[in-house]
Amino acid sequence: MPGMTEQEVIEFLEEPGHLVRLATVDPEDGWPHVVPIWYLYRDGRIYITPRERSAWRFHLLADNRVGMDIDDGRRKVIIKGRVEEVHPNGENAAWRDLWWLMALRGMPVEAAIAYSLDTADEPRSLWALDLSRAEEVRTWRPADPARGDDPGGWWAKRYFTRR
Repeated sequence: MPGMTEQEVIEFLEEPGHLVRLATVDPEDGWPHVVPIWYLYRDGRIYITPRERSAWRFHLLADNRVGMDIDDGRRKVIIKGRVEEVHPNGENAAWRDLWWLMALRGMPVEAAIAYSLDTADEPRSLWALDLSRAEEVRTWRPADPARGDDPGGWWAKRYFTRR
């Protein structure tokens, strides 16, 4: 499959309704831990927010390397990188506007309001991955013959043994 342009990646990451599947490293056993979570893309950064007792928050505190998969079944953005803690646990008020936007991306307005009111006092931290400093960003989109793509280009050439 062909990759997306930088603008296509930005537009895709800004679309509501997508989750990021976040992979962290469990420091206790070294195994990957994957969880689907909300995210917010803004100004070249992907923001994520674990609650105080989330397992993956403890993983990030021990090792900030992550893998991220954001896809809609046709388009995909796969990222390897390191997240940075922007606001430590409990500074919710300092970034509540970002959290609100994150909630609105993940659910209808009425549900986001109810969720916000129910969980406003739950301590969270805010983490971000700067795409410009990611170790690797890979993208896919459906082949489009109008753009000069091979109409049979559903798989990258490296996957074929006889081409």
